[in-house]
Amino acid sequence: MKKPRSDEYRTNISGSNNHFFGKTHSAESKTKISLAMGSSIFVYSYEGFLVNTFCSVRKATLNFNINRTTILIYAKNSKLFKNKWILSTSANNFPTDSINLKGK
Repeated sequence: MKKPRSDEYRTNISGSNNHFFGKTHSAESKTKISLAMGSSIFVYSYEGFLVNTFCSVRKATLNFNINRTTILIYAKNSKLFKNKWILSTSANNFPTDSINLKGK
């Protein structure tokens, strides 16, 4: 169980006392954080060629305009997505022997 923080401690790290107060992460830093924290999505053509890579599931959902869960289901099950692509969460791991060409 975590020790509760005192009011004095909270005051010392909040607002202008916080070392990051008023600052923002650069685009480069945001990309590094996303790569470290997110699950990359690799998009392959059904022939097995790498077509695109997204540094996070969120970026893939924005590109394909679909739900996060849908992306993860297709990446996990190696199903043909939109009759064009195979999604994967790992590079160089194209599932040639277990592709479901019928989609869902």
